[in-house]
Amino acid sequence: MEVRKARASDVDKLAELGLKLVKSHYKFDRKMYEMKKKSKSLFLPYFKKHVRSNDSLFQVAEENGKIMGYCLCFVEQWPPIYKRSKNCRLQDIYVLPGHRKKGLAGNMIENAIAFAKKKKCDSIAVKVNEQNKTAIRRYKKSGFKPNTKDMLMKT
Repeated sequence: MEVRKARASDVDKLAELGLKLVKSHYKFDRKMYEMKKKSKSLFLPYFKKHVRSNDSLFQVAEENGKIMGYCLCFVEQWPPIYKRSKNCRLQDIYVLPGHRKKGLAGNMIENAIAFAKKKKCDSIAVKVNEQNKTAIRRYKKSGFKPNTKDMLMKT
């Protein structure tokens, strides 16, 4: 199993995995994560943008030419009033169920941290559903700590 940078030719498969990631969140709150029709076609330009961007690190975990997972992070700017205004957002990480517990997520998270340091980001942040205990444990193992609490009101 190898982890490498995503290529434009990977985007179709990455969009499929992105849909699996979203669907895996249905158990936490189906209404919150409900997707539009033709979601894959909406994912494609979003993923293409990040594959091309120098301010994104889009990784794939691959085995025998097949993509088994991915991780997307990117640099984001906060308002200039803050001393710490450059952040790295770990947006998505997903590994197919049959390939978990092999260190892939940890490897991709470590690469994301190295990318954040290379880009001189002040921090790296990830948003995770509070019910997703497996992901929370994984992020804590990599050194992430709870910081802010999102609060949601459905309208």
